[in-house]
Amino acid sequence: MAKSPASLYAEHCYQQTRLTAEASTEAPCKDAIQYGQLNTNNLAATYSNQGLILASKNRFSQAIASHTKAIALSPTAYNLYINRGNSYFAVKRYEEANSDYSTALLLSAGSSHQALYNRSLIFKALGFKHRAERELAHARLLAPDNLRYKDNHLSSHESNRF
Repeated sequence: MAKSPASLYAEHCYQQTRLTAEASTEAPCKDAIQYGQLNTNNLAATYSNQGLILASKNRFSQAIASHTKAIALSPTAYNLYINRGNSYFAVKRYEEANSDYSTALLLSAGSSHQALYNRSLIFKALGFKHRAERELAHARLLAPDNLRYKDNHLSSHESNRF
């Protein structure tokens, strides 16, 4: 069975998230959204992928708006909150980022090591070293083989991107 044009655009949109910021474009995402034949989950994923592309280009306000649309369509998908939280974090809107990461933790029943790790970076940025270390330790327990967590001592050069 042939894929619909909207599905092909959405797939191309996803592929753009794998490219460098300079090489990627959100055009396939816009095309998939405008074509209008995606189911709710695929539309949410397309908005989120668009947000990731925009964030990679430091267009964080637009990225946040795209992620917000994705969340409105699929409010129980915890990864969408992590994606939006990463954009909030990038512009130092720590309270909103923490809220999104906390929501991701609730929706994932506490299993989102990414949300815990990202919260550790917020607490470090705010000067709450002990709380940051606790979050990082919890992330390490959930993902003991993750080298980023294993080797991290919350250095000032660490990024929250996954």
